[in-house]
Amino acid sequence: MKILIVYSQHSAQELDLLPEIQDELYGVPHIIKTVEEVGETYGIRATPAIILIRDDLQGEELLVRESGKLKLVGRILEQLQDEERYLYGKGDKERVDEYINREVMRKFDKVKKQLMDLGVDIS
Repeated sequence: MKILIVYSQHSAQELDLLPEIQDELYGVPHIIKTVEEVGETYGIRATPAIILIRDDLQGEELLVRESGKLKLVGRILEQLQDEERYLYGKGDKERVDEYINREVMRKFDKVKKQLMDLGVDIS
């Protein structure tokens, strides 16, 4: 894995910390660029920012088909699900849409029970 570290050349704090970051990352492949150099390309919204360049997410092996789908697409969807779990703090296998669907069904069941208690036929 390689790391791209993006900083703002207008931030005194970030500039002061660059030597420390480089010392602590000694031996770890990394590149340090300004947000002006790469911000637009990578959609950087704030600095500092870290972009991970993973070896397993590069190369011809991503063009292979698995279960009829490109491995590339599968890996992208995997990464999106991982990010979604991280951002929304859900369990390992729980996605936001699953959570929403479960809550909708829970509310629906509650309303259905209330209607049945009132004698409404729900067949």
